[in-house]
Amino acid sequence: MAVVKITGSALKSCLGYVSCSVGTQASAKQDSGLMYFETISDSEAMVQIQGDSIVSKTVVAIETDKDFSIDEPVKALIDYNVLTRYSKLEDNGNKFEFDFSETEEDETLTIKLGTKLIGKAELVPLDAFELEKFEDLVEVATVNSEALEQLIKMSSQFINTKKDAQDYVQILGEEDKVIVFTTDGDIISTFEYKLPDDIDEFDVTVRGSALKKLQGFGEMEITLSTTDDEYFLVMKDGDNRLKAVVLHTDPPYTYEELKEDLKTTSDEDTKDIRNLSWSVDEMAQALQSVECSSTDGKFELQIKDNDTLVLLSEGLSSTSTRTEVLIQTDKDIEDLADIGHESSISLFRKLNILNSTNGKKVSLEFESKVDEDENLYLDDIECNGTVGSIDYRISFGVFPSV
Repeated sequence: MAVVKITGSALKSCLGYVSCSVGTQASAKQDSGLMYFETISDSEAMVQIQGDSIVSKTVVAIETDKDFSIDEPVKALIDYNVLTRYSKLEDNGNKFEFDFSETEEDETLTIKLGTKLIGKAELVPLDAFELEKFEDLVEVATVNSEALEQLIKMSSQFINTKKDAQDYVQILGEEDKVIVFTTDGDIISTFEYKLPDDIDEFDVTVRGSALKKLQGFGEMEITLSTTDDEYFLVMKDGDNRLKAVVLHTDPPYTYEELKEDLKTTSDEDTKDIRNLSWSVDEMAQALQSVECSSTDGKFELQIKDNDTLVLLSEGLSSTSTRTEVLIQTDKDIEDLADIGHESSISLFRKLNILNSTNGKKVSLEFESKVDEDENLYLDDIECNGTVGSIDYRISFGVFPSV
């Protein structure tokens, strides 16, 4: 077999691209820490890592010696972590040399860098490895890569990866939109990206913990496809690169159910809808303050007047914090003054993060209702906005303070 040379920068780049698959749970037959390497020409090699939840593939530029033959491609399973450690070495302009000439006899890869480094890495037999080829794909949409990364990043904030029933993201195509939907039971999050043309409807669900790892695309446009057996959602990044995530079972609460619920509530009597907004920077300081005396990540919020929102928290050892945030409102809200509601510090931080580059202002829309004891309370709270090309709607509730 031949000697294959790869520059340090090219090696780092390809390892970085497939890193999303490393550490994902792998099957008994395949270790997600193993990287499949195959020369596809005398100047390029394909690398692919397969886990149970994510498969990633890319190509890397190579140089080959006189012993290389296109008819006898180099194929090997190499420990990803070993290559990563070597790739971090200072190459001083030298190329990494991967000598596969001894692999048939003792399944050992010799790695050289310049004249000083000689490393040995044991290869894994290929007989138990089955390569995913992604040949039969059903294209569903083409999405701008920056928008796709925004959809993934924004929705990932609202995924609860600690509970299996809440670790999901539903991705849909409707008319001229790609919609990403998730809920943890308390917070309902919807993100929409408008396409230039209508597409056929599609509906898939993936694990949120897997989806959030799919960042760092190279092309301007990414083609979303499913395999013909509907096992993977595939994100093709040009002709030779892709990231694929295993499809998940149907979520416990779907986007379709949300639409039905919204339709039902919209048919009810006219609502008393109001709006208030605050500065991202001022709220960030206020949340940091109430966190000092919060023991459970919760805080109480109260409307003081049309210009002021009060945040409070109490902790052990008689500690307490009270701070204020200036707000803007579209209607008079002083009838709701001094009514306490409990909410989550982490939720309000997420709302801040969503709007950190969007005018640095968070806007909430809410409804005031009356309970059976004739007490006013806040309900049906939504945070709506647009970041870049993504429209979002975050719906949540706050609970009257005891």
